[in-house]
Amino acid sequence: MRIYTKVEYIWNGTNYVLDKSEYYDYNGDVDLLCGATQQQKDIANQQENFMNQMQQQASTVFGNTSQVFQSLVNTFTPTVQAGPNQQGFSPAELAAMNSKAITQVGQGYKNAKAAVGNAEAAVGGNVALPNGAQVGTDVTLASNAANETSSELNQITQENYATGRTNYENAVKGLESAPSVFNTASTAGNAATSSGEAAASSANQVAQENNSWVNATIGALGGIAGAATGGFMKNLGGKQGSSNV
Repeated sequence: MRIYTKVEYIWNGTNYVLDKSEYYDYNGDVDLLCGATQQQKDIANQQENFMNQMQQQASTVFGNTSQVFQSLVNTFTPTVQAGPNQQGFSPAELAAMNSKAITQVGQGYKNAKAAVGNAEAAVGGNVALPNGAQVGTDVTLASNAANETSSELNQITQENYATGRTNYENAVKGLESAPSVFNTASTAGNAATSSGEAAASSANQVAQENNSWVNATIGALGGIAGAATGGFMKNLGGKQGSSNV
């Protein structure tokens, strides 16, 4: 391969013609004009494939995360909108608890009344109790039962609203922390971006290597143009310059 180190052109009145040139023959390896190596190309392809995989995974993670986020919002929003003074038990739970309290107190009243009746019957065999005393005992039992029932139901009501406040506070915290589910998606997105930057860098390096011959050719043409201009200036009586490539 002939390597030119110097070329000079002169103007013959019609066009430029080669006047002088210096060169040498080179038979060694050519590294700069052969483009990217196969290893560089393989690495670039691998990075591009990895980038595509990361982008697909990031898209999948973001889609799943969006569904989780929307589910959390749909779950917590009604509780937050109901405010802190809401009831916490479901209608079915509240009905069951009230029914149990009423039933238990009623059964207790029934057992107490039966016990008093048995005692009155036992005493009645010897001494007849006044009707007023019997009525007073029944009234007392009934009053106690009513008070106990009211107390049980009131306790259930307080627990109901206390549970509602707890549910509200938990729902508020749930909505506040819901956006954090996107942390994983953000991490996946950053990984995809980094892989894309790496792939772009490798692709740019491959392109530069593949186009290295263009830069070398442009440089050589610049040297030839300078020599030709020097020849042109020489014919015009100007100072002759020299160009070494």
